[in-house]
Amino acid sequence: MSNWNLLQIAVRQAVRLPNLKFIEKFFYLFAYMYNCSIIIFNNILKSHYDLTFDNGFDYAYTYPGLNKVIQAVGRVIRTKTDRGVAILLDDRFTSRKYLRLYPKFWSHLSVCNEMEELGKMIKDFWSDENETSH
Repeated sequence: MSNWNLLQIAVRQAVRLPNLKFIEKFFYLFAYMYNCSIIIFNNILKSHYDLTFDNGFDYAYTYPGLNKVIQAVGRVIRTKTDRGVAILLDDRFTSRKYLRLYPKFWSHLSVCNEMEELGKMIKDFWSDENETSH
């Protein structure tokens, strides 16, 4: 199915939603059109880098996506005195492909697979903060 067909489906679905106001319908359409244009642009980049470096997916999707993740984590901690927890909820973030791309100062990251373990890690993190601040 082409992006144009997907866009037509989105328009039809948006128009059929009776509880949405006109501006919400327009925003939905605009957001979908914007997303389609990014997909088209990224696919063009992917094709170019496939021909140039033989790893177009990384240049078109992996590196820009990971850059956004790193920027988002950077919003948690702005200064040397800030402390915070960033949780990346996807198995991809533990793959060697991603681990080698993280900034060097992320060397202390931890991986957990259970919610109880995550809760304990966060609790321990903040209790360490309370002990060092008194």
